[in-house]
Amino acid sequence: MPGATTTASGTWRGIPHTKTGKKLEVPVKRLMQGATPTQVADPSSIDDPDLLEFYAAFAALPTNISVGR
Repeated sequence: MPGATTTASGTWRGIPHTKTGKKLEVPVKRLMQGATPTQVADPSSIDDPDLLEFYAAFAALPTNISVGR
């Protein structure tokens, strides 16, 4: 179970894919861990490279999450 969830609003475009249709879930995970878009994937191999920038910007947002019991 995740420690926190968020809801995407506006125009949701989802997970980026390679040009052959494979989901790029691991690169998105690496972005969420602080990697840069160019570290996780070659933009020329992605159907919508702007999505990598979206996830990188999302990962950089401050959080106010406290974990406690």
